[in-house]
Amino acid sequence: MQSVLGRQSTLGSESVPSSLVQEHLEKMLASPGFANSERHGRLLRHLVSTTLAGRGGEIKEYVLAVEVFGRGESFDPQTDAIVRTEVSRLRGRLKAYYSAEGRDDNVIVDLPVRSYLPVFRFREPPPPVEAPETRTRRRWRWVGVLAGLAMAATLLMYGSFWRASASRTGAGTGPAAESLSVAVLPFLNADGDPATSQFAEGLTEELIETLSEVEGLRVASQTSAFQFRGKQDDLRAVARKLNVGVVLEGSIRRSGKNLRITARLVNAAEGYQYYSHTYEHEINDTPAFQREIAAQVASVLRIGERGQEVARFTHSAEAHRWYMQGLYHASRMSESEMMQAIDCYQWAINYDAAYSPVFASLADAYITLALWNEGPRDAMKLAGEAARSAVRTGGSFAHSHAALGSYLALHDWDWAGAESEFRRAIDADPNDSPIRQQYAMRYLVPQGDLESALFELQRAQRVDPLSPEVALDRGRVRYFKRDPQRALSDFRAAAELDQNMEIAPLALAEALIQKESLHDATTVLEEPSAPTEDEARLAVLGTVYALSHQPERARQVLQQLGELDRHYRHISGYYFAQVYLALGEPAQALGWLESAVEEHSPLVAYAKVAPQFESLRGEPRFHAILRKIGLEK
Repeated sequence: MQSVLGRQSTLGSESVPSSLVQEHLEKMLASPGFANSERHGRLLRHLVSTTLAGRGGEIKEYVLAVEVFGRGESFDPQTDAIVRTEVSRLRGRLKAYYSAEGRDDNVIVDLPVRSYLPVFRFREPPPPVEAPETRTRRRWRWVGVLAGLAMAATLLMYGSFWRASASRTGAGTGPAAESLSVAVLPFLNADGDPATSQFAEGLTEELIETLSEVEGLRVASQTSAFQFRGKQDDLRAVARKLNVGVVLEGSIRRSGKNLRITARLVNAAEGYQYYSHTYEHEINDTPAFQREIAAQVASVLRIGERGQEVARFTHSAEAHRWYMQGLYHASRMSESEMMQAIDCYQWAINYDAAYSPVFASLADAYITLALWNEGPRDAMKLAGEAARSAVRTGGSFAHSHAALGSYLALHDWDWAGAESEFRRAIDADPNDSPIRQQYAMRYLVPQGDLESALFELQRAQRVDPLSPEVALDRGRVRYFKRDPQRALSDFRAAAELDQNMEIAPLALAEALIQKESLHDATTVLEEPSAPTEDEARLAVLGTVYALSHQPERARQVLQQLGELDRHYRHISGYYFAQVYLALGEPAQALGWLESAVEEHSPLVAYAKVAPQFESLRGEPRFHAILRKIGLEK
């Protein structure tokens, strides 16, 4: 997949001609991704046309809300996140477009983070090929550091996987397990500044210590790796001495208030560079920066390990490449990234329609979107089709049965069938962390077996100690156990491991509500970095307003949810029920919950344990709901 980060061109000197931008815009709007999303096509046309007309200064949140989304003059961005949400989703569609049908386009329309003003670029020609893999070098701001490092490492693991497969058939060289051993060499101080040396040593130590905690990954010791500090040894010789397959090394230079960090990943067996990348990072909160890089490297190495696991399911290098990229995007845990993951999985299926792991991951992505209320009806239907395809094409693959178990639990409410599928998945791979997570969160939690769910997540954590998803789910179980203090600790840990995880602030706000810290919850929900899952955020915000004795503002939230439901996308009745119950209207809440049951919203499976529905426990209609979804006899 080519990057969309080509040579930037403004509308001034060296600009992309307006005629080319306009022609490119029409091509984009005719593509399936935009043709099937009228609101995103309308938004993109407005942003591009306004900028080309020289009126970029008029692109403001309020103006977009009124002119593009039909909001009235009373629009309040503090309580209505429609613009932030749809712009975030538009960024996801742009990424998906340029990774698929637009991957060869010469003109790029980019929408930078924290900006509504589009930037027009020419795609930079790909760099010369130095080896079977392509090496890329780009400068990113810190906002893109982790994503770039993660994707590069994913590609490294992809290359290792295919050479390992070739070696088993006698077609290549290199040990099959080369990607499971790594040495982190001391990052070099390129400018001689003592402060830079301190940072470089700290970053190296943090990487070694963090990676050493990952089960199944052998990391050369710090003592061994530091023998090579400042030496110019051939990396193949270093790797032989340390008995590793992958070497991570780099250099750091101070540039004003920034640090410029160059990271290189080298294949030890064959001696050539997969990846070289230069980043810039503003000097602040250095320990947190070091920990986050380390956690991201660990996460990507786990993705690569999973890539090796599925070797027996495909002979298509292209299918595997798209699958690996999909895994990376899915790990970012945001709606736009999950949509891009789905695009990658579908491209993988185009190359190999019998690739079982792709179908399993595709099913899980659709289920995740349904739980985030991104088209729950269609998403769950597609999840079921993908899960059954996963089992049909590869019944021995553990994740196929976990995907089908998730679907049976959250959509069909076939709890016996779900348990059977999860048991088959666990028996096939008892040490798989994601399977343990899904079993805990999609089967045990809805059943109300919270102690067993926490036990399963603790087992998952032992396998994958640096997973932000495990930390987040552990916090959710403690939230369901009415233990907000420990839940908050877990949610904060998840956010530290992955600062880009959009759902962590929302979980944090819910725990603060449970702790009766309503002011703090409001602050989290109203800050600019609030989660972009619009309806989920609105429902929790409406709950806070209702509990804070602001019923008028809570009813404004209900009105906004209704407008979203009527004009943009279906909103699960589960969200309406939350706000009505906080307003002290149980009959209305029960009516909306019953509506959620009729639509088979996966969210309703959590009604039995959700703290926000505690006051309904004595209502016969509530128990009828639980019986209908198989959670009460």
